[in-house]
Amino acid sequence: MMFYANGTRIQVDGNMLENLLKCDPRKQRGVRAHGRRMVRIQKLIHERFGVRHPWQWKAKHVRWVMKDGLGDISPATAYDYWRTCRWTLEVTGVYEDWEPHLRGPWLNPKGELRPAGRGGRPPKRP
Repeated sequence: MMFYANGTRIQVDGNMLENLLKCDPRKQRGVRAHGRRMVRIQKLIHERFGVRHPWQWKAKHVRWVMKDGLGDISPATAYDYWRTCRWTLEVTGVYEDWEPHLRGPWLNPKGELRPAGRGGRPPKRP
C-alpha cells in the first residue's frame, strides 16, 4: 500500500495496514492518524539506518525515533507516536522482549518519566 508524505511516495507494509484496518470502522480518523505516523516513523528509520520494513527494526531504531528522531514535539504527540510504535511492535511480536529497552518519557501523555516503584506499604516512621 502506498502513502504520500511530503510529496514522496512511500510503501508501507500491507500486512501491517491490513491488521490496523481490521479495527472498528467507526474509528477511521484514528486509523488514518496511525497510518500517517507509521509512514513518518518508517521514513525516519529508513533515512537514518537504511532499514525499510518494520520486521527489520531493532530496539535501537525505535528508541532513536522516540528520543531524537522526532525532534522537539509535545509530550502528548510523543505519546501518540509511542502508541503507533507499540502497536507496530505488537504486530511483529517483539514488544514484550523490547519493552524494558524502550522506556522513556513518551510512555504517558504528560511526558513524566515515572521511576519504577518498590511497591507495597511505605516504611513505618518512628
